[in-house]
Amino acid sequence: MILLLMFAVLVSAGIILLTGSTSIASSLLFFVSLGTGISFRLSKGNNKDVQNLIKIFFSAYSIYILFALVSYLDYIKIGDFFLNPDQVYFYEASDSLSKSVSIFQIFHDCFVLRIHEENEGAHFTFGFIAYIAETYFDGNSIFLQSLHISFLAILLNLFLYKIIRFHTSCAKAFKYTLLFAFFSPLFFYSPWILRDIHISFLYTIGIYLMHTQFTIKRLLLFIPLIIITLEFRLEMGLFYFFMPVYYFYFRGKKHRNYKFLAASFIFISIAVSGLLLNFLMSSLNETLKSFEGYSSYTEENLGDGLGAMLYQLPVGIKQLSITVFSQITPFPAWGKFLVSETFYQHIISFVEFCGAIFWSCLFLFIAFGFTNNRVRKNLSKENIVVIIIILAFLLGNSSEMNTRRILCIYPLIFIIYLNIRKMLPKKKLIEYSISSIALYSALSIIYFFVKYS
Repeated sequence: MILLLMFAVLVSAGIILLTGSTSIASSLLFFVSLGTGISFRLSKGNNKDVQNLIKIFFSAYSIYILFALVSYLDYIKIGDFFLNPDQVYFYEASDSLSKSVSIFQIFHDCFVLRIHEENEGAHFTFGFIAYIAETYFDGNSIFLQSLHISFLAILLNLFLYKIIRFHTSCAKAFKYTLLFAFFSPLFFYSPWILRDIHISFLYTIGIYLMHTQFTIKRLLLFIPLIIITLEFRLEMGLFYFFMPVYYFYFRGKKHRNYKFLAASFIFISIAVSGLLLNFLMSSLNETLKSFEGYSSYTEENLGDGLGAMLYQLPVGIKQLSITVFSQITPFPAWGKFLVSETFYQHIISFVEFCGAIFWSCLFLFIAFGFTNNRVRKNLSKENIVVIIIILAFLLGNSSEMNTRRILCIYPLIFIIYLNIRKMLPKKKLIEYSISSIALYSALSIIYFFVKYS
């Protein structure tokens, strides 16, 4: 732990010296303080958990911050974003909001006047960071915004550890959390100035609450979480409703006033849903237009690859095929290397390459796992419901084949993967692991020869 702490200090000091920015220096100090505090809070007095959480935090902190630096150095070198050009829009919006007379005005512009029409939660967050930086420190910057998004990705891993602890031991939870932190697509998407990490973080908090013991206070906590998520991406906020329903059904059954609470829950859910939809109707219309635009844009820019072929399939088969394919994208994993020009871009491409291979093999392992009678017979009711939720979410997002849009559901998929691993004997575990790697390798080789022969 001492070595991790020293490495984190060296990374922080190096970045502060390199940038000379007081806003970045104060942000890094804030990250370390808050991350350490949350680690102690989530441990709930368990010494082993607090040690693991601190180790996870400082490991992820150092590596994620360095990756954010790599993406920023590439931005400086080429004068533009290597990936995700919509970052320009969010950064420019944050810069515009930073000139507001107060935080209250930013809040008023975003949530009362709704000057951006949609994604107001993202605009407020970026604008708030920019305003603090401009008012009290040396100013807003691309790197500052990127670091704050990376910090949420770092915190996400702490909550993921706690989720995994409901399913396995401290030692295994520590190992699996680090595996997810550094090899899942979360790492690749952690530095970009977009909404996806915010949404993934909010979803992970909700998934954590789904696992906790039932209390009315925790049930009510879902309300602000849903509202905040709605303000980042409307359709993700609407889908968030499955979490309090799941929590109430599976965790609230033993409550002494369950029947009364059930009736109240249904009535309040209908009332709140109606009010939210009515209030956000304009946002809904804008979201539907954006949704249609994304779908059209996706289909028009797929080229002549495998993705384009899937979009030509009949309705129903198309959605199912895209849903399956979404779990092995980007495919091929080396795609970004072909467009990389700088040293930094090759590092970014390597991170995506590792994430793509890891997640694809994980998904194929799950698919092999479902062929096993022991797994199918031992799937709990909760696991079955979670699988249905995951499939519904993926099918609902099949109009745009983009990993970052479905990233928020990955912690749930990871839990299903871990539960399947627990059900399998060691021999089958090794067999399915080798089979998933072999199948993915075969698909990649076939693609290579078909594409380049």
